[in-house]
Amino acid sequence: SLYDDKIFKLTESTTVLELSTPLESGVIYNLYKNNVRLDDINFLDSSGSQTNPNAVIPSIIGDGSTTSITLDPELIPTQAGDILVIRKSSSDGRYEF
Repeated sequence: SLYDDKIFKLTESTTVLELSTPLESGVIYNLYKNNVRLDDINFLDSSGSQTNPNAVIPSIIGDGSTTSITLDPELIPTQAGDILVIRKSSSDGRYEF
């Protein structure tokens, strides 16, 4: 669907994102914080094929059952007002509040 991004507008510092539905099995998801993508499917790949210089985590692969994502506050610090988006890698990035 057009708007199946998972969008979180934080009211405080957050370390766990609770999802209303599980991430689809086998689907690659990207994590954005304030419109900056924080993942790369090849994160820390020894072949040097990582393409996102802002990546601090590997891309998220759905397993059909995961309904929460825990953020490492050392890697992804958050605060009130941050917008976190979990988006299918195939998404066009459009969303509405």
